[in-house]
Amino acid sequence: MKKLRITFPNGFVAHAAIREKEEPKCAADCIEFFKTPKKLICHHTISTGNIIICHDLPPAHPVAAGSQVAPLGANPLHYTCIKAGDIIWKGWSITLSYGPSTEPAESGGPLIARIDDADYKAYFEACKDVWFHTYIYHELACVTVEVEEV
Repeated sequence: MKKLRITFPNGFVAHAAIREKEEPKCAADCIEFFKTPKKLICHHTISTGNIIICHDLPPAHPVAAGSQVAPLGANPLHYTCIKAGDIIWKGWSITLSYGPSTEPAESGGPLIARIDDADYKAYFEACKDVWFHTYIYHELACVTVEVEEV
């Protein structure tokens, strides 16, 4: 089984099982993208819920990227349908959810992974710390994401 390993600014490391059977094409693309660790910039939504969009620097070459108009995957999700602990894949970015969202739009991609239950409580606190980086500290927060075999 492959998992995403996500390291947060506060040092916490979360693990999320990749849904290879449910979304084989997107899972394969996600695994390829994160086969080497990537440091992603975090953009926390300001007023529409507990959602963090994490993205790399824009690619130098065209890549398939999901959007609200043309989402990736067989089963893209609306933001209001995303559950806490869900991770959405959008081609060269991911969305981390740690609570409800009121964003009235498509997320841009499918559910690609879900945070392990054992990690969830600390994951929630780590995500809140990303919010504090945006809203209180006014500092850029980054996460490092990589694939690991377990």
